[in-house]
Amino acid sequence: MAQITINMTQADFDLLCSNGMHWAGTDWKAQAERFENTSKGYQEPPSWSWKYAYWLEDRWADVMMARSFLEAQGATYEVLFDLAGGVELPNGHNTGAFVILTDFPSRGFEKNDTWNRDE
Repeated sequence: MAQITINMTQADFDLLCSNGMHWAGTDWKAQAERFENTSKGYQEPPSWSWKYAYWLEDRWADVMMARSFLEAQGATYEVLFDLAGGVELPNGHNTGAFVILTDFPSRGFEKNDTWNRDE
């Protein structure tokens, strides 16, 4: 198996994520049905104790990069698929988006409780 090395900074991680929000202590549990847990098995609910949630796009390569960055920081994480995330299609459905739950704080949280890469 070929191995590659990619140097990734905190700023790169922030740009990889489309947005971030606090997870623990919020109302995400009421929306549990929209998440599939790719880390524990699709029917297992996510842990509600993680501090932060970071939305990625619907590409597994983004998940691989975000996981690698978090692992390099010594951070643990859980990966979900958000059925309500992503881009809305003409039929009213969404493409979905991956979400990484972790206790690792992004620089975006220094100024706000939530942040969006495009704002």
